[in-house]
Amino acid sequence: MSEPLLVLQDVVKHYQRPRAWFGPQTAAVRALDGVSLALAKGEALGLVGESGSGKSTLARLIVGLERVTSGSIRLEGRELTALTAAEWRPLRKKVQMIFQDPHSSLDPRQSAASIVAEPLAIHRIGERRGRRKRALELLEAVGLAPAQAGHYPHEFSGGQRQRIGIARALALAPDLVVCDEPVSALDVSIRSQILNLLHELQERFGLAYLFIAHDLSVVRALCARVAVMQAGKIVEIADRDELFERPQHSYTRSMLASAPRCGWQG
Repeated sequence: MSEPLLVLQDVVKHYQRPRAWFGPQTAAVRALDGVSLALAKGEALGLVGESGSGKSTLARLIVGLERVTSGSIRLEGRELTALTAAEWRPLRKKVQMIFQDPHSSLDPRQSAASIVAEPLAIHRIGERRGRRKRALELLEAVGLAPAQAGHYPHEFSGGQRQRIGIARALALAPDLVVCDEPVSALDVSIRSQILNLLHELQERFGLAYLFIAHDLSVVRALCARVAVMQAGKIVEIADRDELFERPQHSYTRSMLASAPRCGWQG
């Protein structure tokens, strides 16, 4: 593996349970319990586990939406865990996120082109005409026609809305894209199309993906390595073929036994 782009060491995240007004102080919930992993430039690493295992919490920590309780997260050697909001701002260009639900993650009041151009406006990149040109290019790159640029989210199908979300994530030319269950809300036939698209975009733009899913068969379609998470811990991490052919952990074996087949062919 080449020089790491992202390195996590012993990442811990606790949430305090709400205290009843008449009850004793409750113990903290350990959402993440000492997670360590590394992701190389241009690599697609799958992170799988059942709902509640801590996958989405980890995603939110990596993109700076929440703070760690302890541990280290480094992007290109820079420690992220102690950054202020102002210090995080320029790093937003390097790490972006694709969300699970393409309906709720898009502003219904904005057109597709405006949604994709918004990150450029926030970071004051280019002027209005140049930002729109970039948005149209990205919409075309994800398979949407120029005539659709002025349409609003409700005028698109679920798969098309996710394409808009992908285009928005690429607007700032990031090095790392955190994909938080990006196909789980889509029909099976559409999943294959989106996985193919993500694969094509990775090769075209040299992207690194942290691809989060609860389904091992989905990450097999896209990722060269797979990490398995259970109850806030990484219980196994291996090259894709090694993990699928010779899983070491009982939890991985049980996931493989119950995983549906994925129709994507790489």
